[in-house]
Amino acid sequence: MSIDAFESWLVSRLANKLSKAIDAGIINGTGASNNQCTGIAVTKATQDGTYTKTKIKWSDLTKIIGTLPSEYLAGAKFAMNRNLFWNKIMGLESSDGQPVVVADAQSPAKFNILGFPVIVDDNCTTGDILFGDFKAYKFNFAKAPEVTADASVGFRSGSTVYRAMALADGKLVDSNAIVRFIEAT
Repeated sequence: MSIDAFESWLVSRLANKLSKAIDAGIINGTGASNNQCTGIAVTKATQDGTYTKTKIKWSDLTKIIGTLPSEYLAGAKFAMNRNLFWNKIMGLESSDGQPVVVADAQSPAKFNILGFPVIVDDNCTTGDILFGDFKAYKFNFAKAPEVTADASVGFRSGSTVYRAMALADGKLVDSNAIVRFIEAT
C-alpha cells in the first residue's frame, strides 16, 4: 500500500470511529463525566407516552405526531433502532391500505414515515421512538479532532497505534422539541 493510500485509509477509519463515538454520545451520553456529552435519552428519561406492544398501529403514529408541539413539526424526524423500524413499522398500512413507510425517491435507502424522515440508529434504546426536531440538540467541538501516533506500545512488534481525539460537548437545549414513546408493557 502506498503512503498516500495508507493515509487516506487511516483517516477514513479514524473518522468513522470518531463519528460512531459522537453518535453514541448524542443518543446515550450520560454527561456525568467531563468526557461525555449529555445524550437525548438522558434528557428525555421520562417517556411522553406508549405505543402498542405487538405491532405499532396507525393510531400510535398519529398519537406520537400529535404529542409534538406544532412549532417543531417542520423539522421533525423519527429516530429508532433498526430492529424496531424493520420489524414493527415497515409494512404498516393506513386504514385505506396505503403504506405508512415510503422510500425516498432520491435515495431508496432513506425512508419517511407519514412524510417525516426516519433516522435508523442502533444507539437508540430498544423499544424507544424519538420524534421531533433534532436541531434542538446542540453539539460543539471545543477543540478540533486530532490524530496522534504512539510507537511505544508496540515496541516489541514494531507496530504503531493511532488515536483520534476531539474535545466536544453537546446537550438537548429544548426538551420540548423531542418526544419519546416506549413500547407498552
